[in-house]
Amino acid sequence: MAHGQTFNQCGPFYTHMMVVDAEALAKSKPGKRPDGRSFGLFVDAKNDVTDRTESGDFYSAMARGVKPVVMHGAPPTGHPADAYFANNFIQRGGDAATKAKIAELRAEIKDLRQQLVDALPALRAGLVNKIVAKDAQISKLEDELGPKYYVVLWALAGGSLKPTLYPIRPFTVDDHDAWKFFLNASYRNGKLYATFQDCFNDPPGNCLPAIRAIRINTVSGKTEVDHTFGLNNSLEDKPTDRFAYGFPGIEANKYGDMVLVYTRSSATAKRPQEVRFTVWYHNESDLHPSRLLHAGEAPYVDSNTGKLCYGTGTDTAGISIDPSDDEAIWIAQIFAAKDPSGKGANRIAFGKVFGKP
Repeated sequence: MAHGQTFNQCGPFYTHMMVVDAEALAKSKPGKRPDGRSFGLFVDAKNDVTDRTESGDFYSAMARGVKPVVMHGAPPTGHPADAYFANNFIQRGGDAATKAKIAELRAEIKDLRQQLVDALPALRAGLVNKIVAKDAQISKLEDELGPKYYVVLWALAGGSLKPTLYPIRPFTVDDHDAWKFFLNASYRNGKLYATFQDCFNDPPGNCLPAIRAIRINTVSGKTEVDHTFGLNNSLEDKPTDRFAYGFPGIEANKYGDMVLVYTRSSATAKRPQEVRFTVWYHNESDLHPSRLLHAGEAPYVDSNTGKLCYGTGTDTAGISIDPSDDEAIWIAQIFAAKDPSGKGANRIAFGKVFGKP
């Protein structure tokens, strides 16, 4: 486990955790990863594969690379990859198939209008109705043709990188600096599990930090789960409470049950940063309400301004499969502990979800 610290106490970064089976590692041969697990690092020095809009601009002002995906076992037959790297997001102005369909409909309308010129009176009403119907189709398609968002997953096989795009929902608030890039990703049995930041538009026009989780079936090409959660916990908080949810980590065990760990804080509710987690069972349609791993104890004090701040940046959560129990998932994140002077200080809370006692 490791934690990096910035100069401002209200802005530390990087909590990482990796659980290693030392015995299996010791027995493994050079160049061979034990139990099919791999941890990789890919440096995109030229920004060739980072997230970009259709115009070539970076989608997020803060994203300048790709995240290595923790792999559990080999990919399915027919989908070779030595490693995967999860790119961030590409924004495009609509897919080519929709544009082609609109062009086809316009050509058909042009033809119908030409037929209308020479048509017998008995046939004119039918031609007009066809034109109106195709105009309506075009309007609907143009409404759907707005900006599209995609996840890019790069497969490293045989020394070359191959990208594949998977569609996701548009972001709730179009704020390019809201940490909209992958914070954590895992791959198991042909499925990519990934998490990143999104927003709730609350109050209107404001980005209230929220968490987004996706599950992509790389075999079928379908995005099976695309879910944003945050605001508050319906079982524990007041309906009017508003919390900033942030810096999540995600993993899935051998059953495909997902666990997410993250931070949560609220200046309005006077709740210093706490660590929470939630689970999503593979055979259920929605995630469970979050549970508290460790409560916040005291607000931080900004070393530059002296003002109180209830949350802090922690970037990547720590989360890992137990190497000796493929059902258990270890989690870790930072909470605001109380130091001897009564001020908030960074401490790491950790625990285990699922698996053997």
